[in-house]
Amino acid sequence: MVIDIQYLVSLAMFCLAAAITPGPNNIMLLTSGLNFGVKKSLPHLFGVNFGFCLMVFLVGIGLSSIFQRYEVLHSIIKTVGVLYLLWLALKIAMLKTVSDTENEAKPLGFFGAAFYQWVNAKAWIVITSVTSTFTSTDGNMTLQVSLITLAFLVIGLPSNIIWLAGGHMISRLIKHVVFYRVFNVCMALLLAFSVVPLVLNGA
Repeated sequence: MVIDIQYLVSLAMFCLAAAITPGPNNIMLLTSGLNFGVKKSLPHLFGVNFGFCLMVFLVGIGLSSIFQRYEVLHSIIKTVGVLYLLWLALKIAMLKTVSDTENEAKPLGFFGAAFYQWVNAKAWIVITSVTSTFTSTDGNMTLQVSLITLAFLVIGLPSNIIWLAGGHMISRLIKHVVFYRVFNVCMALLLAFSVVPLVLNGA
């Protein structure tokens, strides 16, 4: 595979479409920005990007073959992922106001966000698609996967920041406790609904 300008532009467009569109990560970052602010949510933000990029690299290099060989391991991870995501959705739904969150709850941490990538249905779909489309066995696989990982790091972080900052901006518009509760419940439902492709597609 020849890596040229057309290849890089296509890869960048794919990464942008994958990173900036709604998904569990962006929903959680939006909610975290609303409830905790940008500064307190930075570990969550960096955990998402580190965990996802690490997953891109490891799966691209060949970790996916291990899951194909040991399907029970993939099933265990999928089950843990569903339960973990539903637990996160429940925590979001139970958040009340900013003042409450300051005293009772904390945003998702770096390691929690990084771990979540391995049980994120959208992450598996995106990584499977990008590695099958933008790599070739007739080239240097390590170089190709490293380039894809770098592209997601450069494009993914700003895309996630937009969602995080968007949540913080919404918090300035929402002043009544009822609107906070409604927003958090809606985000929790969207997050819980994202379990569907994980269950149905076996992603």
